[in-house]
Amino acid sequence: MTGLVVGVLGCMAERLQQQLLDKHRGVDLVVGPDAYRDLPRLLSSLQGHPCTSGISRGNLEQSHSRQQGAINVALSRTETYEDVEPVRPAGQTGAWLSIMRGCDNLCAFCIVPFTRGRERSRPLQSILDEVKRLSDRGVKEVTLLGQNVNSYTDFSHVPGPRPLPDQSDPFSSYAQGFSSIYKPRRQGAKVFADLLHEVAAVNPEMRIRFTSPHPKDFGPDVLQAISEHANIAKQLHLPAQSGSSSMLHQMRRGHTREAYDQLVQSVRDAIPGIALSTDLISGFCGETEEEHAATLDLVLRTHYDQAFIFAYSERSRTFASRHLMDDVPADVKSTRLGEVIAAFRQIQAARNQAEIGRIHLVLVEGAAKRQPDDLTGKTCSMKRVIIANQPAAQSLAAMPNTHIQNTRQQMPWNSSLVNVRGPQAEPSKDSPLENTISLAAGDYAAVYIQSAATALGPEPFSIISPNFAAGR
Repeated sequence: MTGLVVGVLGCMAERLQQQLLDKHRGVDLVVGPDAYRDLPRLLSSLQGHPCTSGISRGNLEQSHSRQQGAINVALSRTETYEDVEPVRPAGQTGAWLSIMRGCDNLCAFCIVPFTRGRERSRPLQSILDEVKRLSDRGVKEVTLLGQNVNSYTDFSHVPGPRPLPDQSDPFSSYAQGFSSIYKPRRQGAKVFADLLHEVAAVNPEMRIRFTSPHPKDFGPDVLQAISEHANIAKQLHLPAQSGSSSMLHQMRRGHTREAYDQLVQSVRDAIPGIALSTDLISGFCGETEEEHAATLDLVLRTHYDQAFIFAYSERSRTFASRHLMDDVPADVKSTRLGEVIAAFRQIQAARNQAEIGRIHLVLVEGAAKRQPDDLTGKTCSMKRVIIANQPAAQSLAAMPNTHIQNTRQQMPWNSSLVNVRGPQAEPSKDSPLENTISLAAGDYAAVYIQSAATALGPEPFSIISPNFAAGR
């Protein structure tokens, strides 16, 4: 093959499909998210001859002509790429690990089920094996990924067909008051709570996160797993989309405002100090002023630490595009969006200020982008921290500050995390403290919060602190 080959890969390729080849003459190759194994054959077809390597499934359109291009956008019911490990740069502090693909929820506004396909999960053992390899390489934080990550369901250890749903209570595995348009089959499977327990046990000093979840799948078993393991991050994403029960029904979310509020309370009861984030949509089809006001009320009452807020934008093939009218005027959407953002900023500023005087465990990622002489990292609660780059006490016991001496009573994690480097560490010669070290990417640091940002921006939570203890 000669010359440059331009390809579009992923869910956008699946969404636009043949349009990319028809309307954009510079595109030679279009490959959906479930057809990456077919790349060798598709690339070979551009040379004008077939190739037997790779796998082809479903509705495959191909060409042996460079002028026509090559395409495979077929979605799979089984592909999880469990045996394909990404190439990861050496020395990175964190890693992303896909555990499931697809979504069965079919919310009215969402195109994900049409671009990512039906839900399917990797075998639990393949995930554990990859987590162990990451731990052996020195990775300090792993984020479990999935389009609906907490609906993880592994039947790989169960022979024969999957059991039928529990007809008496098909949604018993969900949070109370939540349902879905489908009846989940989970009896006898390894579910998300099982996965959390096993992944967290691989290395208690490796932090575990996950995204993006659905509120319905935060049953008591998942909350208990998060509460039991100190190294599972105490931050949850609870996409609400709206604060109105009638709008939630219109969106096909499978719950009411009251059920969502009860879930928030259950989360905070089970995991004290938990940080919450959410997704919100302004101006969905038919939204009234009263429904918009209910969303403002949700924001002001729930006290989210972070929120991702958007005006509704129609997507083709979704339920909303086929059955509902996008009838909220653009200027009204814009006004409502601004009001929701303003409400959130008000809450976020207060929550950030409340952090002053607290102590957080921070995983140092490296130099701060805007302040390269300082360091940056994230708290367990997923807040960005800026740390003065100066010698740090090697353990909490070495810190003279009375706030730091009381840290063990404040930390929601194992205190061993801040003293794991060992006695062989070289102390910094310029520090007035004994047993100090210089921080580097991959270190955990117990950071005493001295200041906090009050406005939403690229770095919504910014701390400069010269008082901390560290460990590796």
